[in-house]
Amino acid sequence: MNGLHALALAGLLALAGGAAARAPQPVPSPVPDAVLELVRASDEAADAGDFRTAADRLAEALAHPDAGQLPPTIRRRLHTHAGRHAARGDDLPRGLKHARLATAFEETELQDWILRAVFARDVGLPDESADSWREAYQRWPGQVRRHHEHNVTEAIWGTDFDSPARFALLKALREGGFEWAWTGPADGLWLELALQHLARGEQEAAREIVATLTEPRIVIQLLADRRFDAVRDPALTPAALPRLARQRADDLRARALLDANVVGIQSEYASALLMLGEHEDVVALAEQVATAIADSPFKGDIYIDQQEQLSWLYDRAGEALVRLGRKDEAIAMYRRAAGTKEQGAANVSQVLNLAHHLVSAGQPREALELVASVGNMSPFGRMVLVSVQHRAALALGDGPAADSALAYLERNRGDGEGVYTQALLDRGQDDAAAAALIASLEKPEERLGALYSVQRFLESASLDPDRDARHRAMIARDDVQAAINRHGRALDLPLYEPW
Repeated sequence: MNGLHALALAGLLALAGGAAARAPQPVPSPVPDAVLELVRASDEAADAGDFRTAADRLAEALAHPDAGQLPPTIRRRLHTHAGRHAARGDDLPRGLKHARLATAFEETELQDWILRAVFARDVGLPDESADSWREAYQRWPGQVRRHHEHNVTEAIWGTDFDSPARFALLKALREGGFEWAWTGPADGLWLELALQHLARGEQEAAREIVATLTEPRIVIQLLADRRFDAVRDPALTPAALPRLARQRADDLRARALLDANVVGIQSEYASALLMLGEHEDVVALAEQVATAIADSPFKGDIYIDQQEQLSWLYDRAGEALVRLGRKDEAIAMYRRAAGTKEQGAANVSQVLNLAHHLVSAGQPREALELVASVGNMSPFGRMVLVSVQHRAALALGDGPAADSALAYLERNRGDGEGVYTQALLDRGQDDAAAAALIASLEKPEERLGALYSVQRFLESASLDPDRDARHRAMIARDDVQAAINRHGRALDLPLYEPW
């Protein structure tokens, strides 16, 4: 067996990690035998699951005096494989080191930058992660938009509000014409970019962006926050919202017809219909999709994003049923959403949503059983889970469990200020809840969300009207109203709350 063929067997030329590739590929020059032996040793170690050793052997191959004879492409891919092996061997800093070396070559591939972004995120370097996604988007905009939009937005929100990396990534996305692959304009990102410009005193840049925003939820935030008053159209009022919501619904319906195999568009369409109060249509849409899946002769998914987005359509149908006063049917629909697998695993978001609804419906024990089975989740997801435990403990009269849960929420409030504020209300600590909301209103990075939470939407039925009434009473307090008026306004909106 010649050296080039053996090198291909070692997986060196593969873009996927580990010892995955077995097909020989042409390379421009022979590979020194000493380097080849180390690559083969790495391959064998990876096959055996010893990824630390696999990374060691590739590092030795790269450090070998004969490695200088390797073409740059091969050396770059060696670093990429070494980084993957190191990460699988639980050595993320080492993985990041190799990813940085891979991206330092003149010619790189998208996967090199993705590895660097992911490793930087996982070692706690969000700015480097955002910068890596910026490089990736500027080089491969179509691929990033189509396949990695969630990762990009995760990188944005992972940075601090005043991070130069956040600003640079947002600017690169805007300049590159970024929009959501299936649902169109990324107005939420552009509102954040406008805020970034305002924070830098760049009013004209902010004004240019704000003039393009039409998504109803974003326009509500625009109207509610005084920071935008100097750069938005003074003629814009809440009266425009029903028209904008109808435009949004019509646009999404058209997109759904064009891309009938994308259920995520249907889910966003359902959200637009909820704003307009067309709740029966939301339920009908969910049932139509469910019937199409059930009647399909194919065993696999019929929508390309079925495992990621189907549950959200069912969740919105559950909310529509609540608003229609059909509470038992709503709980059944929420169960359907929670039972929809996400990439073959439990759907954490929908399980947590169902658990909250079960507590509201007077079933706290089942809620506790449900969340006990939930696996890995984000820090925010953990806050939601603990808030379920807190509410359930209160409903069951378990004081120590409620105390423990509330203590966790207080310690980790930075992972979910709104969750913590609501938990204080659930506990009856109205003064503390009001103080927490006021604190969020005072913080520039939290103000958009805090102001949105105090808006007055059209009323509809609820699973827990008493809880809703406590929230409204907190907002009506003089101290909360004073804080709202310092930074924005609470509006009477001619829409139902988006979901």
